Amino acid sequence: MSEPNDNIIRLKKFFPHPNQMTIRVGEGENARLESVPYYSPTLSPLLSSENIQNVGDNKALQSDVTTFYYNKVLKWIKSYPEFSHLKKHEKFLKTRDGLDYIYNLLRLFVKKSQANWYDLRDQTNYQTVKDYLRFKIGAI
Repeated sequence: MSEPNDNIIRLKKFFPHPNQMTIRVGEGENARLESVPYYSPTLSPLLSSENIQNVGDNKALQSDVTTFYYNKVLKWIKSYPEFSHLKKHEKFLKTRDGLDYIYNLLRLFVKKSQANWYDLRDQTNYQTVKDYLRFKIGAI
């Protein structure tokens, strides 16, 4: 690999000590090779990419977040004036199909916004999800 100014060219070679690399300093006749320590990043076994679990696929987490927002939507319809236009959908929302509908809306929100399921209850996303649900449920 060469640096943008081509003054230093790093050549990786095998040395008895694995953390050594040779660099060429200078150009033309003035060029010289120097051996310098090279530290490669290493991952601990606990943080390797093989052991990282994708929590977005965790069905228990998705169910927990869906139940949270399902209960919130029913509460918002009763309490908040900006949700009063959704009273006509309250009967549908109280059924199992209503819970599935909320789940599908959250799933689409996660997909379109590239958010994570575990981030949906954060303060940064809470208001956005609330507005999204109000708009989508109103469009039934």
